Amino acid sequence: MAVGSRYRTDRVGRRTSRRERRLRALLDHSPDLIVRFDRRLRHVYVNRAAELAAGRPREEMLGRTNLELGMPVALVERWEEALREVLASGEVGVMEFDYPAAEGMRTFESRLAPEIDALRRVTGVLAVTRDLTERVRAERALRDREEQYRALAEGSPDAIGRYDGDLRLVYANVALERAIGVPRGQLLGRRSGELGAPPEVGALWERAERAVFETGAQQSVEWALPTPEGRRWFTSRLAPEYTPSGEVEHVVFTAREITELKSAQESLSTRLAQQEAMAVLADLALRIDEPGRLLEHTVEMVATVLAVPLVKVLEREADDVFRVRAGVGWRDGTVGDARLTGESQATYTLASSSPVLLTDSVDEDRFPLAPLLAEHGVRCGMSAPIRTSRRTYGVIGVHAVEPRVFTDDDLLFVEAVAGILGSALGRVEAESDLRERALRDPLTGLANRTLLLDRTKSALARLARSGETVAVIFLDLDNFKPINDSLGHDTGDAILRQVADRLQAAVRPADTVARFGGDEFVVLSDDLPDEREAGTIAARVLGTMSEPYELGDRLLQMSASLGMVTATSPVEAEALLRAADIAMYRAKEGGGGRIETFDDVFRKRADRLMETQLDLRDAIERDEFRLHFQPQVRVDDWRITGAEALLRWEHPTRGLLAPAEFLTAAERSGLLAPVGAWVRAEAVRQVAAWDRRGVRLAQMSINLFSCDLADSDLVADLAELAATNGVEMGRVCVEVTEEALRHDLDAARETLGALHRIGVTIALDDFGAGHSSLRHLEDLPLDVVKIDRTLVARLVPGPAHSSLVEGALAMLRTMGLAAVAEGVETPPQLHALEQLGCPTVAGHLFSRPLPPKEAEALFAGGVIHPSAAAADRF
Repeated sequence: MAVGSRYRTDRVGRRTSRRERRLRALLDHSPDLIVRFDRRLRHVYVNRAAELAAGRPREEMLGRTNLELGMPVALVERWEEALREVLASGEVGVMEFDYPAAEGMRTFESRLAPEIDALRRVTGVLAVTRDLTERVRAERALRDREEQYRALAEGSPDAIGRYDGDLRLVYANVALERAIGVPRGQLLGRRSGELGAPPEVGALWERAERAVFETGAQQSVEWALPTPEGRRWFTSRLAPEYTPSGEVEHVVFTAREITELKSAQESLSTRLAQQEAMAVLADLALRIDEPGRLLEHTVEMVATVLAVPLVKVLEREADDVFRVRAGVGWRDGTVGDARLTGESQATYTLASSSPVLLTDSVDEDRFPLAPLLAEHGVRCGMSAPIRTSRRTYGVIGVHAVEPRVFTDDDLLFVEAVAGILGSALGRVEAESDLRERALRDPLTGLANRTLLLDRTKSALARLARSGETVAVIFLDLDNFKPINDSLGHDTGDAILRQVADRLQAAVRPADTVARFGGDEFVVLSDDLPDEREAGTIAARVLGTMSEPYELGDRLLQMSASLGMVTATSPVEAEALLRAADIAMYRAKEGGGGRIETFDDVFRKRADRLMETQLDLRDAIERDEFRLHFQPQVRVDDWRITGAEALLRWEHPTRGLLAPAEFLTAAERSGLLAPVGAWVRAEAVRQVAAWDRRGVRLAQMSINLFSCDLADSDLVADLAELAATNGVEMGRVCVEVTEEALRHDLDAARETLGALHRIGVTIALDDFGAGHSSLRHLEDLPLDVVKIDRTLVARLVPGPAHSSLVEGALAMLRTMGLAAVAEGVETPPQLHALEQLGCPTVAGHLFSRPLPPKEAEALFAGGVIHPSAAAADRF
């Protein structure tokens, strides 16, 4: 097919090239000076005669104005005035001028014809200039030398005649006699309207003759005579002949046939109109995304350019079945509904793989005339196949109800239009496929977030009309990440595909199942009778999720957490999805394997969370974050060994907020990373500031978030921060929780190892708060372990309540890890820790977290004793 297409393209190019060469040869052999001007009065075409007259190569003339080519300024002004008049009026103009030459002044006449495009706009002017010097001299000599005049007139190839004051012909030369086809004796004494020309031509002549007699001004006339072979075009010049007393006695005219020139001009104008139309269509084809609009514009444009009554575009639905997709001039109900079946010009066109010309339907024997064409009385026309890169789309057809000769240029034009349509339709089809793929999850084939959001919006929009219920079920697999990390991503992908299959089997056919991301899925159900039906679907989904997953020769048991929300009136789609997400998180916090429904309590909490998220976005820019510092104290001498930097948010309306009140919002808003960066920078700067004021803190502990451990720039940024502020790396301690390590243990191990290698102290925070893993103590480059306050809170004197802490301290001593007990609030807790040999403690018994100025005053002393509540004992 590609070879055939290239062959047709080459053939069309050769045919177009031959026609252009013939046209240029015709124009170059013309003795007239032929020039085309654009709307800016620049030369865009120059024939050979004009080139010779100008005395310079035509390449130097193209793109220049008359003034730039050295024409006298006064003459340039006349030319520009005449050209602009033609551009403005769209009418033919004529001007005569004298031009200096080596042998003296010469007289020229220029005929200025407008060039009009398919949209009836004047795009330029075609100027045909003739040297009239000899004719003018002859006309002047005729007044004194009648015989010489007659001799010249009789020998002239132009038709020449003379009218008297009654507008009757008193002289006709041989050429005029030959042109009219009537003996000269029968012509004399007749008026123009009596010479056998059409009435409108005779009237045109008589108006011009009267104008010469009345004004003495020369006139020009252009007209056409119908012949069996077609119209013959002529142009005439009418000039006054004076008596010795200066009165107009006769009107002398000359006429020349310009059929070939007119044909060339019309052919050029037609080709320019077709090229302009194709350029507009090609531009539209690149921009428009709706095929119907493109086809409608195309058929209207083709009908206008080719001046035909009927144009259609057919789309092939089967081998011999076509549907009318767009059309001009057809009876009502044709476009969009009418079908052509069986053999026809359309099937013949596709079979021939090339344009087809229907010369006359009466004599056509290659294919039967389709009933639709017969019904509209079609006599002739053209058709061309439309092919995209993927398929044969159909056919474009152009039809006339009167006999007409369509040219090769017309056929090429239709073929070019079909090519543009094929490219455009192929692009639209390809883009449609891409959009469809862009709306699907590549792993499971389910709808993705974009498609889910679009369908949720549509379902909610229908609520106002239906009065039904819309439900969104948000699902997250429990413990999927550890399974994915331990068994590999291929296994994880297999589980996700099974989840997708189960979800689609568990819901109704009309429901939408989407993969929201990772191991999160969403089910959208609309047109539900009530919330109870939504609960039934959610329960069915939960049940199918708990069934074992087949992974090769083994089975894997896993549950899921579901959050559900329903709506009976239009709400924001994003808000509905967010509500289901919040409910799912509550189900997961409750242990997983359960369903939570978003209610009013949830709603208030979600609204609060959203307000917090919105306020957080500008908190750093508004300088609303603060650091408070809590000392760590050595038990044997109450000396301050370091401090922990604790984040606070000074909210403009809610006051000072602890991290528990806003870190969840920061994480869901993607703001944890910039908040963590601010904490590290502020903590190191504070250490440097205290150093400059003589308060040297041995070590500053800074908490890291899970996102910090995945930041490849963390190590370099922290090293640069310490170096810039003049703080030794050994005075920086970073704390990580076991919860943060769960997100990506491998990345955490790599990051903490790199920090340890540059001298940073590594501490494991909240040890004992959850599922503590000895693996963390063995695998991570730890220096310090901080015993969580929940263990410390249960401490009272006596072995029954201290065994866990005692065992932890013994294990840490064995492993060479320093221990810090957090949350020491009471003297009994402190006493128990002292008895168990815990070296370092921190808590409100010594000091609450303090703002920088208060902390500086406390740290300046270097030693801090337990509060007065413990004083009685010591």
